[in-house]
Amino acid sequence: MHERWHRWLYSRWWYAVALLYLAAALIWPALGKRSDPTSRLVEVLILLVCVGRFWLPAIQRPHSALAKGWRILALQWGMLAIYRGLGGTLTSIKGLSQIVLPIIVYVPTVVMAGAFFVSLPFSQRRRSSIVLDWFGLSVGLMIITTIAIRQVVPNVAWYDGLFVGADLSLLYALDLIRQQQPKRWQALFRQLSSGILALSLVDLAWIFDRSTLVGLPIGALYCVAWLMLAQAAAIHPKANSPLSNQLSIDTLAKRSIPYVIFVGGLGFTIATGEIHVALLLLPLLLLRISVEMSEAQQLSLRIEQARREATNARDEAEFLRELLRSSIHDLRSPIDGATGLINVLERQPQHMQLWNLLRVQIEDIGQQMHDLLDIARAQTKAMLQQAPVDLAELCSAEIARLEASAAFAQKANKPQIQAWLQPIQAHTNQRLLGRAIYNLLKNSLDHGGDQLSVSIELHAAQITLLIHDNGSGFPQHVLNLEPSSSDGSGYGFGLRGVLANLSLIGASLKLENRQGAWACIQLPRS
Repeated sequence: MHERWHRWLYSRWWYAVALLYLAAALIWPALGKRSDPTSRLVEVLILLVCVGRFWLPAIQRPHSALAKGWRILALQWGMLAIYRGLGGTLTSIKGLSQIVLPIIVYVPTVVMAGAFFVSLPFSQRRRSSIVLDWFGLSVGLMIITTIAIRQVVPNVAWYDGLFVGADLSLLYALDLIRQQQPKRWQALFRQLSSGILALSLVDLAWIFDRSTLVGLPIGALYCVAWLMLAQAAAIHPKANSPLSNQLSIDTLAKRSIPYVIFVGGLGFTIATGEIHVALLLLPLLLLRISVEMSEAQQLSLRIEQARREATNARDEAEFLRELLRSSIHDLRSPIDGATGLINVLERQPQHMQLWNLLRVQIEDIGQQMHDLLDIARAQTKAMLQQAPVDLAELCSAEIARLEASAAFAQKANKPQIQAWLQPIQAHTNQRLLGRAIYNLLKNSLDHGGDQLSVSIELHAAQITLLIHDNGSGFPQHVLNLEPSSSDGSGYGFGLRGVLANLSLIGASLKLENRQGAWACIQLPRS
């Protein structure tokens, strides 16, 4: 059913009817008069076709962003059709209706702009700033257009400037709206702009026709312009909408258009002696400047935000690349070792020492898997429970775990660990802090000397947990907490896991070389 109405309403034969009416009005000037019954009948018929052109897409796509605008336009043009059918003309109205009727009935394009401003999605600029921008330019254009028309046609009515100025300002409004989603609205607004430009030219021709300077078939011209504008309702916006974070930056020429209009209008009104009108244009110019400054500030903030997001995305990609490289590098050794031990144990299963070494290798793999999970948890900012933790008990437990691991590994020299631990409680996550302590202890055992010391110190603003060994100390890139390099040098993700765990509980890590490797975990006091 809808398809049949669509073919009938949007048939090209309606343009043929309008052009035939225009040709007949040029041949018989009496037919071109808007008071002629035939002229009024053709106008009402064309208006009803336009009402159908707006109403049909609103029914077909009731949830579209344009549906509200099409319904409003169908209502406005339906009122215009009734008014023309009753024989009314703009020159026949008096009193208050001179103000109300042109706005409600004869200026549907202004209603269209209002409907678009309310209905369409905005992503590039704030809706309020666009409305203020358009309002200032519209009022200024109406003033300038009215003054300019009066120079040619004396005693012109105030609504003549309203018609032409509103049409011209709507072209600017459509461009402002189109900039929000240019790929989606390009074709639709091109058709709308063509119809509105045709309407503004006919409005201007109507002014000259009423001034008896020229005789034109205004009714027939309006029919053609109405059909051109109503044709826009048949164009469907593209479904793919640009991303909301895409920024649209106007060219200098586009940004200069309002200022050219205002400055040129000020000079024109002053030259014609309309000083009081020029004073009205000055606040509008200041309004436009304030809107431009506000939008420039907002745009700079959005550009800075986009730059930060791009930097964060690059950093995260680099982090994942380094994490993958480090994980492959650090997991390869224990996996290869475990594989070799399994091959030997298949031939000599009675060697308990080999079983102990295999257990150490598997434990090392499991430890590194936990490190990876900690890093991933830190990246997602996971919320972790915190509770009072006795640091002395926690350090003692981790030292015992390290000594057991060293015994399984069959270290040539059993590590000597000295602990100066006082019972201090901290509000933290026991599991994450314990893993950080264990990783630092294991790092000292694997890469430092054979003497380790662990101590806890209480300060005014923080609690420090110190781990010190008598080895050769940290390399410089580890002291700077730099990630591993492409040549394989640098720390693995064990230390990266320590940093991830500490970041989740609000702690920090400080590394120094003090006659060996010196690591300090700084915890905030609860």
